[in-house]
Amino acid sequence: MKLKKVIITGACGQDGYYLSRLLARLDIEIIGIVKKLPLKPHKYFNKMIKCNLKEFGKFRDIVLSEKPDVIFNLGAPSSGQNMDQNSEEQFDVNLGFVFKILNFLDSENIKTHFIQASSSEVFALNNVSPQIETSNFRPKTIYGLTKATADFIIRYYREVKNLKVSSAILYNHESPIRREEFVTKKITSAAAEIYLGHRKNLKLGSIDVRRDWLHAIDVCEGLFKIAINRPNDYIISRGKTYSIKDVLFIAFNYLGLDYQEYVVIDKKFNHSPDIIERVGDNSKIKLDLKWKPSISFERMIIEMVRFDLRRLMTK
Repeated sequence: MKLKKVIITGACGQDGYYLSRLLARLDIEIIGIVKKLPLKPHKYFNKMIKCNLKEFGKFRDIVLSEKPDVIFNLGAPSSGQNMDQNSEEQFDVNLGFVFKILNFLDSENIKTHFIQASSSEVFALNNVSPQIETSNFRPKTIYGLTKATADFIIRYYREVKNLKVSSAILYNHESPIRREEFVTKKITSAAAEIYLGHRKNLKLGSIDVRRDWLHAIDVCEGLFKIAINRPNDYIISRGKTYSIKDVLFIAFNYLGLDYQEYVVIDKKFNHSPDIIERVGDNSKIKLDLKWKPSISFERMIIEMVRFDLRRLMTK
């Protein structure tokens, strides 16, 4: 399927940036939906429109006016460390918006392909590892709950109403432009600050926690492949876990430092442990769409450290 125009919600986020960069190279017109217009226009977007996703009427009018081939729904009010904050907004945006837009597409017989950015948080309390697309949803946060329920809505509208809708269940994905509320960015930024003498230590909870991490670039490649193929649900993951200790070793070692000399373990930063290792089985997207992650875990962490080092040195 040849894409001519797309809409991306959550356009100013990490995934919005990398997805728009990929699509711009393919000469696709990109409309970005943002809650607040940035001070500087993002160079990969043809147009950015201010629209809170709770203002469904406005978003509906945008879709009717722009007639996109695909809507990438990347907007979500909560992720990162505290996924129970802003619970009402999460229900309105993560769940209510998805239902409203699918109901609208169905009632108007619009053939736009709607792609939902879901999350591995839907499997947080699942007791089977690795997880596949049909594994039981067992979230432990409001964020995970809203994402899981939205995924059920996606399946209903595709299987019962024959809508062009897909869900991409995204596992942890990082990049140099990650916000510091995410542990990988917290580590790479702290490592650069310690190297430059700007701070003395880094406080963390358990460093034995393991996650299935991959680069946001690879995630966006997967989202694009989903967009140009038949609607379906896909897990986008590396298929292998690494520990926070691994992140620490790579980040500090790249700078010639021993993380053990600088990291302070503080139990107040601990989170409730997973019942079982959360790792995504990416066999389906590999087989169906010929996708696979291209950027190694080590390369990803080093790229983040180098970015933070340059950022701090040019302040």
